[in-house]
Amino acid sequence: TGTNFINSLTLTTGTKHNQTCASVSSTNSAGIVPNNSYDRLNFTIRNTATFFKDKLQLDLGESYVKQKDRN
Repeated sequence: TGTNFINSLTLTTGTKHNQTCASVSSTNSAGIVPNNSYDRLNFTIRNTATFFKDKLQLDLGESYVKQKDRN
C-alpha cells in the first residue's frame, strides 16, 4: 500500500497599502515499490506595497523548493 501526505499552512496580514503573505507546504509519499519515496518542501513569501497615493506599486516575492526523489 502506498501513502501520500500533503500539508500546508498560509499566513496573511496587511493594511490598505501593504500586504504580506507567507506559505509553507510539504508533500511526502511512499510508493508500492520497495524503497520508492518522494519528499518536497515549498516555502513562498510575498509582499505588496503601494506608495505616493497608489501611483507606485512594489511587489516582491520569493520561493524556495527542496525536492528529494528515491526510486
